Amino acid sequence: SSRVFPSVLYKRGDGLVFLTLADAAGALSLRLHDNGRYRATGGPVAFKTSKPGEQLTSLAMKDDQTLLAALDGYVVEFAPTGDDWQETRRWNSWGTGPAEHFGANVSIAVDGTRLMVSDTDRHRVLCFTTAGGKLEAQFGKTDKPGTDLGSLNKPGLIAICGARSVVFDQGNQRLIRLAAD
Repeated sequence: SSRVFPSVLYKRGDGLVFLTLADAAGALSLRLHDNGRYRATGGPVAFKTSKPGEQLTSLAMKDDQTLLAALDGYVVEFAPTGDDWQETRRWNSWGTGPAEHFGANVSIAVDGTRLMVSDTDRHRVLCFTTAGGKLEAQFGKTDKPGTDLGSLNKPGLIAICGARSVVFDQGNQRLIRLAAD
């Protein structure tokens, strides 16, 4: 079994920082020049959360000052505190109905104005606005795995670029390209 190490790259000062997950509590950092060339090892970076987490599946930058993490079925927002990150918000729902809650395992990706959440246990991918967290689109059928093109079965890692996304549909062993209008 292979392991994925969530990573994120962001601008800081006169260069870039590359974070790679060490465990659910922290990451290791590398300092890079603006052109991506190695500058220095930055050392450990802590994720200061309101409660300890176990399964951190992905990291993404919402904007220059907001790091997002998919942790134990939640989207967790962090603000910088020195070299570390402090939790500022945690959410796993966008309404009160039973279908408006994430399952226990999610992955995220962000590009500009959209946040994509791959909700593995509930067999769907959700598209939210980053500004207000409004649900814009859903791909797959909630709690109903399937093999047709309108269904997903345990969607996992996701990547986004503008209006298009690609998700690894684990249960069907396929990549699916998604487009939100």
